[in-house]
Amino acid sequence: MNTTVLPEAPPRRMIRHDLEAIRGKWIWLVALGIALIVLGTIMLGFPVISTIATVTVLGALILVGGVAEAVGAFWCREWSGFFLAMLSGTLGIVIGLMLLGNPIQGGLALTILLASLLLVGGIFRTVAALAHRFEGWGWLLLSGVIDVMLGVMIWRELPISGLTIIGLLVGISTLFRGVSWVMLGFALRRLLKPVV
Repeated sequence: MNTTVLPEAPPRRMIRHDLEAIRGKWIWLVALGIALIVLGTIMLGFPVISTIATVTVLGALILVGGVAEAVGAFWCREWSGFFLAMLSGTLGIVIGLMLLGNPIQGGLALTILLASLLLVGGIFRTVAALAHRFEGWGWLLLSGVIDVMLGVMIWRELPISGLTIIGLLVGISTLFRGVSWVMLGFALRRLLKPVV
């Protein structure tokens, strides 16, 4: 008889010990959270500038990654994957330069990509939910319908949404990430002394 032994979850005492180790740093977590909340709020207030900044940073990261990959490919010229790595690096350089060269057009292209992803993914989830009707299929259906609606809303507002949607989404993400850090910091502050 084949019995599989599952790994045990870490005991509560171990988790509590880890939390106790950073308990004294709660004020820094709250400060980080407040800074992120302020940044996210500013981004939501200026979505066009946020979109341009996000696309510029993304372009710089893609460019650096492409250069690193191309240089790495030349270091390993004897490797059978040289041409694939070189092609991937070159593509990263070209895309990075395009995003840096015109971040407004880059924001529009990313918005079209996002709208397409939401539409296609939402349609597939909706069809899968209606076709299979497994347990909890209603939630998948709702998720699919919401994604389709968001995709259509973004498409209908093009090209204006190309200037704002990326900045709005990054701003919302930054804001809620800040809230989560603040909540974690205050939770650590209230943490009781460890049980001995």
